[in-house]
Amino acid sequence: TTLDRLLVTDVYPRLGVEAQFALGNEALAAVPTEEDSWRGRLVRGQVHDENAFAMGGVSGHAGLFATADDVARIGNLFLGGGGGLISPALSRRITRRDGLLEGSGRTLLFGGYTPGSSGGSMLSPRAFGHTGFTGTSLWCDPATDLCLVLLTNRVHPTRDNSKITAARRGFADLVMSSLRTP
Repeated sequence: TTLDRLLVTDVYPRLGVEAQFALGNEALAAVPTEEDSWRGRLVRGQVHDENAFAMGGVSGHAGLFATADDVARIGNLFLGGGGGLISPALSRRITRRDGLLEGSGRTLLFGGYTPGSSGGSMLSPRAFGHTGFTGTSLWCDPATDLCLVLLTNRVHPTRDNSKITAARRGFADLVMSSLRTP
């Protein structure tokens, strides 16, 4: 089956997630992202990533439309050892850095946390996450059993905006510092 069908019909309903993909030229109800010169129009309700768009709107790295609650549920699947959908061993394997690429901090599915990265400076070394081009951030920390979700629209009206880097760090540090007891 296709990735979108597998996730939308088999996985997400079991998590209580209503996330979806915009397939092909289908447009979902969503805020606009960018006036895209490649497409010759304002992108709205379709995957922004040009590669994922060329693949029909579905890929493993881009194209998912979801609420912050839904993104947190997906992150919590991996924090919770697979939530009964995948084995705890597979969940650990997916989220553990294991040197697949020399010098890489990546896991099989996520980026590994490095202090000062988009995850800020207060997560544990076991944290894992994903960032998206349009401003999405998900960071999950097994040490605190916490998922941080930030959904922004940093490419509207143009992708020439790098302020998201500091905003992601600041958000993560603000959340984590608010959880610390004095």
